[in-house]
Amino acid sequence: MKELLTHPIALALLGVLLGVGIRYYSKPESTKAELKRIVPLAIMLASGALVAGATLEAAFAAFIVPLSSALGLGRKPAPPTDPDDGPPTKPAAGAVATLVLMLALLPGCAAAGPILRTIAEGANWFSTVVDAAHTGASAYFARHPNEDAEVMLADILEDNQDASEALAIVAGVAEGVTEKDYEEARADAIAAYIRLMRFMVTKCILHACPPDGGAENTDAPMPVPLDLPTISEVMARI
Repeated sequence: MKELLTHPIALALLGVLLGVGIRYYSKPESTKAELKRIVPLAIMLASGALVAGATLEAAFAAFIVPLSSALGLGRKPAPPTDPDDGPPTKPAAGAVATLVLMLALLPGCAAAGPILRTIAEGANWFSTVVDAAHTGASAYFARHPNEDAEVMLADILEDNQDASEALAIVAGVAEGVTEKDYEEARADAIAAYIRLMRFMVTKCILHACPPDGGAENTDAPMPVPLDLPTISEVMARI
């Protein structure tokens, strides 16, 4: 009995049931509606995992992850977005954070590979966004040189690249990954990107508008507006 009660599945189930109970106590109607909607899907996913030959731990994760994500269990509020960026989309990362939590509860779970690949893909995509911002800014400053602004941008870009690498490191560590690790890396990346976007708008780089005064190198081609993702889009992808 003691081994059963200390099994990772039992501990995870107990935690989820406790979370559902707290959620039901504060929001009974919405909790009922969410359970009615998500439980059949969770059962179908778990059954499919077992039919496909997955381990019991993986099947349990397939059941509990959508349930936890739908009810918002273990999810932290997203950091504020730029007020000029419009209303944020609901972060898809909330579900990923729950998956990372399941990795901590269920070491060796067969679902770990796809989950970590999802985080890695987000980190790689974010890295390409930073590279695109760097390339576009370089073209802008080739036409409108500004040494002080270029130094500031280099610092901002370095912060963004460091944040991207931190996300990639989280994805590359299969053992010991926690929800806190992922949330901290994601929050740092979002904060760095907000700083980058504010700089790009303030210095007219994003829309390729000419600056007020300053030097102009007419031998360089005219810069073009940059098609960078909004802050909300980044929040939804990483």
